[in-house]
This record gives sequence, C-alpha cells and structure tokens, in this order.
Amino acid sequence: MSAEERLKKLFPGLASCPFFRVTSPKDEDYNCIAFAAADEGQWWWPDRQGQDYWPDGVPRTWDIESFEMAYATLGFTRCHGPEAEDGYIKIAIYAKGGKPQHAALLVQDGVWTSKLGKLEDVSHSLNAFDGSDYGEAVLFMKKPV
Repeated sequence: MSAEERLKKLFPGLASCPFFRVTSPKDEDYNCIAFAAADEGQWWWPDRQGQDYWPDGVPRTWDIESFEMAYATLGFTRCHGPEAEDGYIKIAIYAKGGKPQHAALLVQDGVWTSKLGKLEDVSHSLNAFDGSDYGEAVLFMKKPV
C-alpha cells in the first residue's frame, strides 16, 4: 500500500482533496506543531513533564490559549481567516473538543501543508481533516514574511 493510500485510510477527507500529496517521508523528530513553527528539529508539545519542547514562559497547558501564546513567541498574531495575504505567513490550529490537535501552514491560497504526527508531511485543503481526530481549524494566525 502506498503512503497516499495509507494516509487516505487514516484521514478519509484527503481522498476528496484535489491538493493532497505526500511532500516528505516519515520523520519522528518533529510534529505538526513544530512544522507550522518552521522547526523540523524537535517535537513541540506542552507536556507537563517537560520532555518535549515548548517555548519559555508559555504555560504547558493543552488549550487554545497556550498554543496561541506559543506561536506568538515567533511573531504570529491572531487573524480573521484562512485566506492568503500578501506579505504574511499563515497557520491554522485545529482542535477537537476545545483541545488543540493539529497545525498547518498555508502554502498558497487554498493549499495547506502539514506534518501528520510521526508520519509524512502532506499538502491538503483546509477542511481535509474535518471529522477526524484532528477536529477542525479553529484559530488562524499570521506573521510578516
């Protein structure tokens, strides 16, 4: 089974996504939160034990506010929507039940890219994960290029 087929089984929304493609091989060194932060060298997560990387001064709590604060340390600010804006990098934070689960980076208007846990990086539409364990995009942030 190809990586694409395997990922479509895990995330059925990818099957109907015209932008879906695998963009890099599996890598356990970083996750989607780190990927959206342009950090492919470490795993980002607010674990209470402090085993994973989390920005200094940001509470290690599993909530939207802490994730927003973590990205704010990199210059990201909350914005109104997923549309591309000239001169800005945009990210989306996905949540389920109020708990952040995933993050993605806007590549071009309508096309997003993200890391799927310890699996591959992929390109996809914003709503490709709706109905999955990742939940849906609930927060958009941007920073100047």
